[in-house]
Amino acid sequence: MRALNDDPLGLDSYLMLLRKQRHSYAQGLLLATTWAKDRGGIIDGPNEDGVTSITVGEEQAHCFLLFSDIDRFYFET
Repeated sequence: MRALNDDPLGLDSYLMLLRKQRHSYAQGLLLATTWAKDRGGIIDGPNEDGVTSITVGEEQAHCFLLFSDIDRFYFET
């Protein structure tokens, strides 16, 4: 496992990269959770609202499908 400080991208930067690549929600979430787990992150969810929380170090993001008819990966940090 790589140390957090060895990675040039933080959680927010990585999720923004996924968002810019216009991934579907499922694909974006899979990539995000895999990236986070590889860095010792914690994945929580999805909760009853369909939101999955990802925590890596001091950073936390909430990933969700914003519109049911637009299959895109969204997140808030």
